[in-house]
Amino acid sequence: MGWFTCRRKRMIKKITPDKSMIKSIIETAEIKFNDANSLGRNNYYGKISLLYDVLREFLECLSLLKGYKIYYHECYIPFLKEILHESFLGDKFDKLRIL
Repeated sequence: MGWFTCRRKRMIKKITPDKSMIKSIIETAEIKFNDANSLGRNNYYGKISLLYDVLREFLECLSLLKGYKIYYHECYIPFLKEILHESFLGDKFDKLRIL
């Protein structure tokens, strides 16, 4: 799915960046990151889930800074590829999203 399709299906909305929201999301992501690192070796499903949330939240902050609110995880892929021009990272995120 491409950027245009995500916008047409209203999975993305143009917004005015909100720095306080971005700061709050980063604080939450840092807590989740620390929680993931505190999990033992046997809890890798929980660790993977938390670390994916952290990655997605940092992507959310990037999209908010660029003036977009993304409502659907798959739309971060065209955001990385078409807006940030990071095709390699878009492919990597897609593999992590599926994992």
